[in-house]
Amino acid sequence: MNSSRLTLACIVFFIFDVFAQEPLQFPVVGKTENEDSQLRENIHLHLNKTTFIQGERLWFTAYVRDQKSKQPSALTANLHVAIFTTKGQKLKHQKIFVENGVSSGDIAIDSTFVEGEYVVLSWTNYMRNFKFLRPFRQTIQIVQNVNEKLTPSFDKIQLEVFPEGGNLISGCYNRVGIRLTDTFGNGISSKNLEIVNEDGLRIKNNIATNHIGYGSFGISPQPNERYWLQFRHLNGAIAKAELPPAEYLAASLSVEDAGTSEVILKMVASNEFLKKNMGQDYLFAIYQNDEIFWETMNLTNEVPVLAINKNLLPFGVNTAVLFSPEMIPLARRMFFNHREGKKRQITMVLEQCITSSGDSLQIDLRVPKEKGASVLTSISVLPIDTKAYDPDHTIFSSLMLRPFIASDRQFDAYFLESQNRQRRFELDIRLLIEGWGRYKWGEKEREAAAFTFASENGIVVNGKLIDADLSKEKQVFLIPDEPSDMAYAVLESDKSFSAEMRLFVGDSLNISLLGKNGSLRKPKFELETGPVVQKRFEDLVAHVHDTSAVKRSPPPLLDMDEMSLGMDKRTIFLEEVTVMEKKKRVNKFLLSPSIQANVIGDLEIKRYKTVRNYLRRIGLLVEIKKGLMVVSSLKFPNPRLSIIVNGMPAQQGEVLNMPLSSVQTIVYSDKLYGGGRGIGGFVSIVLRQGTYLLPEYRDKFVKFLIENGYTRPQEYFTPNYPDNRSLFFRNYGAIDWKGNIRVGSEFPTSITIPLPYQNQLNLYIEGMGDDGTLVSQKEEIGINPK
Repeated sequence: MNSSRLTLACIVFFIFDVFAQEPLQFPVVGKTENEDSQLRENIHLHLNKTTFIQGERLWFTAYVRDQKSKQPSALTANLHVAIFTTKGQKLKHQKIFVENGVSSGDIAIDSTFVEGEYVVLSWTNYMRNFKFLRPFRQTIQIVQNVNEKLTPSFDKIQLEVFPEGGNLISGCYNRVGIRLTDTFGNGISSKNLEIVNEDGLRIKNNIATNHIGYGSFGISPQPNERYWLQFRHLNGAIAKAELPPAEYLAASLSVEDAGTSEVILKMVASNEFLKKNMGQDYLFAIYQNDEIFWETMNLTNEVPVLAINKNLLPFGVNTAVLFSPEMIPLARRMFFNHREGKKRQITMVLEQCITSSGDSLQIDLRVPKEKGASVLTSISVLPIDTKAYDPDHTIFSSLMLRPFIASDRQFDAYFLESQNRQRRFELDIRLLIEGWGRYKWGEKEREAAAFTFASENGIVVNGKLIDADLSKEKQVFLIPDEPSDMAYAVLESDKSFSAEMRLFVGDSLNISLLGKNGSLRKPKFELETGPVVQKRFEDLVAHVHDTSAVKRSPPPLLDMDEMSLGMDKRTIFLEEVTVMEKKKRVNKFLLSPSIQANVIGDLEIKRYKTVRNYLRRIGLLVEIKKGLMVVSSLKFPNPRLSIIVNGMPAQQGEVLNMPLSSVQTIVYSDKLYGGGRGIGGFVSIVLRQGTYLLPEYRDKFVKFLIENGYTRPQEYFTPNYPDNRSLFFRNYGAIDWKGNIRVGSEFPTSITIPLPYQNQLNLYIEGMGDDGTLVSQKEEIGINPK
């Protein structure tokens, strides 16, 4: 017996050298030179829900992880999110900026959408190089007012059988997986399946499937005998599935996880097979991505059994293969390695209380201290009776199961929701049924891969400076609205340049020529952002029509004859100050007798470099107290003023040292409240949108509006539902969405959730840590009013 563990490159060379024939084709995606070292990106989108009404928005947080390292992907900054019709027509398409594998966004469910089904796809450009990497896919439903109820259909019952290892061996005990589903792919639970032979004789009965239609049974088939598994529904419908013919001089493979520290591999073979092949070397191989473990077994008169320490194998989905002495794959079996000490899943600790106002719920979240991880999370808050949240996958199944399976099935998310013994057993049946999975050993398509899709790490800006003097001006200076993202680009011999930048739709880009001595000059040039031609989406549309995707029942129907599901049109009023150039400069506005707004212009920025200096100029007290910089009113008893930035409370020390050029407006009030108890007012700061250029530089830049950039994420807002107490709202409404919440283990993170006449809530929480740790949990929150 000889065991080894190597990377793919080593094992392929080893087998080629020893057996002097075709090297084993490891099932990787499109192998090119050292391609195994390339990242393989997997994507999960956490949607706030999956059933919508016109007038709502689809909110999402995206998580991108490397399949091999199981870490957040650092390869790509550009993530594409689109919604297609079921016929493949692209209705909406956004590019969003990904940082450390996480991003968020939203898409309006507007009048473009009518009642029915749509498909959300998400992908990176780079992953399109790999045939076996699939974009994220989720079907969503748009519902309208209907008054009929859906009844289950058993017109077409599908009964399928899957011998473990792919072969049925006569004279041996074989395990066989079962899948029993209805017309829409829903599982059928039963305890009355039975095995009969060709004479109609019952061989075995009382075979069961669980609520998702999965089950298994054991059988020792006799040579030259045929068998059927049959199911008779209470309504009289009958389904039959014939077992494949049992082979006599063949071998198969069985895998068992007894819940211990070892995985047991066993050859399934008859005594005749063992006698005929005694002394021959057979090989067990287990692989995941480019990691592989193998062990040779010399056949004796006893069935080979191999016990492997789980810590020698990668965490998650693995594939075991049995090879003949000629290195021909004989059997295969997928299994999940629940490797102890390598837990990639954590459950956060939650505590709750009603806020003092009584109209909101405060929830404190914390990662268990023993985990020591910091995770970015997203939280969908829905009514307790919601029917609007039914994703095909959680982040667990999207990133740990889906990359390895050939087809999506309803309830795939179910298998990783918990890790008890029963759930592990059901997951094992799911993988037994899967066969080779997504990567088949010996797949020839791997040799044909070509890297035609580059990784995208910004919005491409291409331009040509028509009037550049290349003897003096060799660089271009580019400043977007976010000054930290400024860039320099070198001019080519034809006066063209190219740069990748973080640019958002609606932002502006300032461009200037840079001379030898650092001088700036306003250029004449042609500018383009994004690709010259529209990208082709044929490869992505194929995933819209993916026959392996989950088949869903028609959208859930409502029994509400008179209730209108139409959403009121929502008007959003943005609190902003627009300053128009006038002959007489006005930069102070009295909003009320005690509240004044000051617009920050060129004169203020020139005179007062920081926010601290400006606040002192307008009559506020800025001083150090107990090591902290604070702002107070000059009125007795000098109450401390609250600092608010863009509507959110902020740390005073950080804000006061900001350059005044980053501020658009300062609104303040130092009025005393609380009957002379010293409760003060506030200073509200609105930050400048865009880069501030000094007046002397403005004629040296050309400004362009960005039309083809990232879609900027926005804060969640609640749709105008007609009635938050209605059955409609309880079934299909949304209460809140938190798209990007950082949660650590040292201190709790607090969030506030509004309570629109609800006594119970559902929280759907998903997230990913900096180390690739995953979070997926559902919490039912009961509310006890004060």
